[in-house]
Amino acid sequence: MQWLIVIFIIILLILFLISAGLLTQASTKIGPNTTDPHLSYAYTITTWIAVLTWILVALVFIGIFFYFMFYAETAPEMELVNVYNQIKQPAGLGWISILILIIVVLLVLIVGIFSAIAASNIAQYSGYKTQPDIYRAYEDCAISAILCLGSLGIIIGVLIYYNWPETKNDLQDMNKK
Repeated sequence: MQWLIVIFIIILLILFLISAGLLTQASTKIGPNTTDPHLSYAYTITTWIAVLTWILVALVFIGIFFYFMFYAETAPEMELVNVYNQIKQPAGLGWISILILIIVVLLVLIVGIFSAIAASNIAQYSGYKTQPDIYRAYEDCAISAILCLGSLGIIIGVLIYYNWPETKNDLQDMNKK
């Protein structure tokens, strides 16, 4: 099951980065010089989400940099202790994997919801289909929302499927606990 969690984390991180790129592109297509309140609100949403996602990406890279600067020298010594602990106790789903999965799911959920809100606001603008940049921004927001929310739905469905009790005995065992 741990390999499945790691695959989900990687998939969600890739979709998060793709959505950040799409929202950044949508923000630049809308632009700040708009008089329509719907476009102005969509611009504000896409700009804030794009900036926050790229700040998070930068913080991750800074964290990796500091890890290699300060902790990587002691890591070989700790590796021997980790190997001993893995032999002593079978590897299970670690709390770090679960925490990372929860954080990534929340990030993708937030980006998906705000992408849908931005796409809805762009669609309320009367001339969004006639202006190519505004229509492209609408498409970018809609694609970002579909990627984020659709992938979360599929991943949650797979997790429920793999953790659902398969027989009546499993259900009875769950009720006894």
